[in-house]
Formats: sequence, C-alpha cells, structure tokens
Amino acid sequence: MSLGICKLCCEEKELQRSHVIGKTVFSHILRKSIGNAGISICLESKKISKDNDTWDSKLLCKACESFFNSKFEDYSIHVLRKEQKSVNVTESDLGLFFKNIDQYRLILYICSIYWRAAYSSHECYNGIVIEREISQYLINVFKDKYNLNPRIVSARIRLLADENVGKLSEHPISMIVNPYHRLKEKGYVFCMAFEGYFFELFINSTSFKERLKPGYLNRTGKTLFIPLVYIKDIPEIAESIRQARRIHEASPDKEKYKL
Repeated sequence: MSLGICKLCCEEKELQRSHVIGKTVFSHILRKSIGNAGISICLESKKISKDNDTWDSKLLCKACESFFNSKFEDYSIHVLRKEQKSVNVTESDLGLFFKNIDQYRLILYICSIYWRAAYSSHECYNGIVIEREISQYLINVFKDKYNLNPRIVSARIRLLADENVGKLSEHPISMIVNPYHRLKEKGYVFCMAFEGYFFELFINSTSFKERLKPGYLNRTGKTLFIPLVYIKDIPEIAESIRQARRIHEASPDKEKYKL
C-alpha cells in the first residue's frame, strides 16, 4: 500500500498507479508490437531500446482516478478512435468531420492530461509546469464549479499525417511524443501527440479570431472539423524524428528495431 496526498482531493489515501496519458493509449501500441514492447528512443542519452513503460506514477486516489477516467477519458478516447456510437464521423483527404460531439468533454480531457502531467513524477513529463492559479482554476472547472473560459484556456486538435505514405486511415501513426511546452509572445502552449493526433492546449495565448480556425474546439459546438497537419510542419516533432532516425542508424541493435 502506498499512502500519500492525492493531488486532486488533497486527502491522504492509498495512491494508484495513475496514467496521465491513459494506459489504453499505450496498450493500443504495445498490442501491435513484437513481444508487447514498443520502441523507446531517448534523445537526451541518444539510446534506443525496447520498452513497455506506460509512464505512470503515484498521483491520485482510486476515486479521483476513476473520476477523470469516467468523466473525460473514456468518452474522448472512443471519440478519437471513431468508436463512440452517438458520434458520426466522416473522413476526407483534408481531415475528419465529427457530428453530434461533446466538445467540452474533449477540451477537459486535454486539460486533465496537462494538469496531471504537471504533477507527475515520471521523467517523461519533466519540464511540464503549471501555475498555482491555473491549477486551482482547472480543479474548479473539473468539478463544475466554473465553466472553462476560452480566453484563459483553449484547445486545438489536428490529425497527424506523413506526406510519404498513402491514405491516412491505412497508415495510422503509432507513436507517443513526450508532452512539451511552446512559449508564445503571450502565454504558452502545452503540446503532445498520440493516437495519430496532435493536441495543443493554449494558456492565455489565443485571440477570438484564432479560435475560429479549423481544429479549435468550441465548448458549445456539436460539430467539429479536425484538419490534417503534416509532421514536417510541426518543428519540434519533425526535429525529434530526425534525431531519432540518426540515433537509430547509429545503434548497433538497429536491425532489431524497425521504425
């Protein structure tokens, strides 16, 4: 038993192995991998290895862990995987069009990942920080005490595409990119990629005009268009992949690990 202070309810309880990015996301990749292990490339140490780490840490009590899963994660993952029966999805060469979608739950799902990442002790979330005021604000939003103000926090989702492959649906991008921050002139952006999507959470850094662009979520909207974005057009991810390929080519075990 691991007793500690739950980061959400602030009570001393038995802490669970909390997954900031849900375990189902890792399982989705690992099931397709040989030996139930994915390929981990560490840019800092320039090492490549097989790994089944799911980036968990002791963070929340059982009730709070269940709260995040049932209120935001379960719905959002099924929507993103086009498995939510109540949501209609149309695919085109330009992206995905969702109809009858609860965008607010999707926004709060992204917020919940950011909030948990900032408090996680796992090394994959190193560098993710959150101001005390924003943290408490999000807690109140999670608990329905406030409605999320898009001028403070807004979200965008885009569909990752690789220009070197054919039809996107036949070539899913099975990778997870460590979350990171991107600084802007005003505020900052929390970024991450998994399940073939690129997620951005804008903290005090968008205008009303920007939030009208494709991919930005509207908490009251029922239809959502998620446009394509090519990996080469996301500088941080493109550079990470270039470095990963250099590490892969230099690795003595590169024949064992096919990217």
